[in-house]
Amino acid sequence: LEVRKEALVVQIADGRKTIKELEDKILRMLAESSGNILDDEDLINTLDSSKKTSAKTETAVKGAEETSKEIDLAREAYRPVATRGSVLYFV
Repeated sequence: LEVRKEALVVQIADGRKTIKELEDKILRMLAESSGNILDDEDLINTLDSSKKTSAKTETAVKGAEETSKEIDLAREAYRPVATRGSVLYFV
């Protein structure tokens, strides 16, 4: 469970990093654009691809967070056993 939990934490962090990078790229392109932004084909294509990538990443992050919660619940099921074991060992 611990290995899976660590992999999910890394996956969530990567997903959030990707979303942040996409947001920064869009803001930079909007700031650098001149004139009508609807005439900028590169900006429109970037916005479209960013929207698709962001949606996929957000879905993956939500799924990873749900799995992480399930792992935490499974780990908590062993807490009483650990408590009893420590009581037996130290007493």
